[in-house]
Amino acid sequence: MKNNVILLRKIRSFMIRRRKLTKKQQIAINNYWLEIGIEFKFELINFTALFKSNKPVIIEVGFGMGNSLVAMAQDNPDQNFLGVEVYLPGVCNCIAEVKTAELRNLRIIYHDITEVLENMIPDNSIHKVQLFCPDPWPKTRHHKRRIINLPFINLVNKKLNSHGSIFHIVTDCENYAHYIIKLINSIDNYRNQSSKISKNRPITKFEQRGKILGHKIWDLIFEKNNEHK
Repeated sequence: MKNNVILLRKIRSFMIRRRKLTKKQQIAINNYWLEIGIEFKFELINFTALFKSNKPVIIEVGFGMGNSLVAMAQDNPDQNFLGVEVYLPGVCNCIAEVKTAELRNLRIIYHDITEVLENMIPDNSIHKVQLFCPDPWPKTRHHKRRIINLPFINLVNKKLNSHGSIFHIVTDCENYAHYIIKLINSIDNYRNQSSKISKNRPITKFEQRGKILGHKIWDLIFEKNNEHK
């Protein structure tokens, strides 16, 4: 991986967590980044060339250590996955798991998702965007840091294709869930399909922790509204 300075927005939706890499993680990033990782650049990705197939592309935002993302890629060989994460130990761990599983349908970008969407993802190219357990920033003065805001959901919509494409959000924070529902329902770009579409998927570490704490898990599924112009 090049020692590029990561470009960050003025208001971040995440905190950079500095943590030393394990030996396994360091080996993974040193040996397999060029095979599995994708450098951030101001250039649109050609997904057909990248994956050598025309299978639907799923983007997962903030995959943590990557265990559930790897499981999804294993369970869905008919789909291609792109994970975007800013936590380096998680990126390295995911690379190691991808290599161990010998997956060919999962690639990784170590960068801020908004800049990736703006500069690397072609419009109308993505089948699904997944955002599982984003930081809810519960304090009112921190709400401006929430990744789910009007510019972001419109940006995601622009990247989704017109074939039943989905924006899937999971949170265990009730206040955040109501905020998301109200925000997305206020525009015409999406249809709320949370009660209609199957939610069969691996459980993330943060979701499991929320369940242990007795939190309700909110599976929010919004389908792109192709009738909206």
